[in-house]
Amino acid sequence: MLRLVNPAIREFDILFPRADLDSVLQLGRCLADIFSSMKNLEVLSVQVLYPAPLLDMESLPRLHPHLRRLEVGPDAYTAIDHLRPLSALPHLEHLTICLGARGPPNLHITLPRLRSLAVYCGFDIVGMLLAHVDAPGLQAFSLTETHRNSNDMSQELPNHLRTLVANCPSLTAFEWSSSQDWAYRMGYRGRLNAGVPLAELIAPLLAHHPMRRLSVWLHDPVVPLTPADFRAIAEAWPNLKSLSLYGAGGEDGEARFADLESVMAFARHCPQLRSLDVPVVQLDPPCDEAAVAKDSEVAHGVRVRAPHWLRELVVGQVDMAGSANANGDSGEDEEQQRDRKQVGIVKLRGLMENVFPSASIRYRY
Repeated sequence: MLRLVNPAIREFDILFPRADLDSVLQLGRCLADIFSSMKNLEVLSVQVLYPAPLLDMESLPRLHPHLRRLEVGPDAYTAIDHLRPLSALPHLEHLTICLGARGPPNLHITLPRLRSLAVYCGFDIVGMLLAHVDAPGLQAFSLTETHRNSNDMSQELPNHLRTLVANCPSLTAFEWSSSQDWAYRMGYRGRLNAGVPLAELIAPLLAHHPMRRLSVWLHDPVVPLTPADFRAIAEAWPNLKSLSLYGAGGEDGEARFADLESVMAFARHCPQLRSLDVPVVQLDPPCDEAAVAKDSEVAHGVRVRAPHWLRELVVGQVDMAGSANANGDSGEDEEQQRDRKQVGIVKLRGLMENVFPSASIRYRY
């Protein structure tokens, strides 16, 4: 079957995420001749646990000089210094890689054409990556990291982001997915706290006004997310097009919500916003209705503010202000809670249709 593969193809994907080493070695022998003949290959994706028998980084520039996109992972970890041969790929624009080991202290890798970089690694590798890899034209950076604790995250993450912004002035998109290392969690009861709210953690990004897209998926640590954080993001990025905050917040009284006023801040400050995803919206109906009415005032038959053309609004949960007592218990049975949630959904939809008349609204539970 492999002999029938046309060597002139431009995209080749290898997906065997659960194959053992012996199987990958066998596959590598079968692929050897046809793979080395693909001189026009532009996109290569290798998703196996043991990529070495299939992918020789040293030979990539010679075998596939036209490579534009390379994806290795997400479970096959490699050392930072193994990226050095990629500097010789003149057309490489998109790279997805798993990093599991530090490089030598004098290592320096330049990827001049790279536009997007997606990295899976431990949090302790991030600083080493940013110090060793130079990508001056980078526009999108995606970081999926695991960590053993978050005691130093409040200092280390802002430092990493400060380096990223300084080294990549063309950066317009940042994605961050964070979780606690599973082996460490086995002996840990409870969740760790980052210690500072989201806006403070990403402060260097907020100072970088060209940002267009932000996606944050926080499984751990607990990061407070308040209306003030939403307002800070809206005011910092006038050209924002997409914002997704999923899983931000926590338990034990940690704030993790937006109120209507902070959501409306995007209508005022971000005219190009097309997608907005928030974990929790807390409503206070009398105040919210008054705020929307004031924001939609008409002067001489014309709205003071033009309607905002948001296309998609995703809400994880709708809460009503004052619905819980001092112990955090609403005192309602399950049916009453369902009814209250449904009332909140209806009210939010009615209010949002005035602020974002073109948006499709959906809920994630």
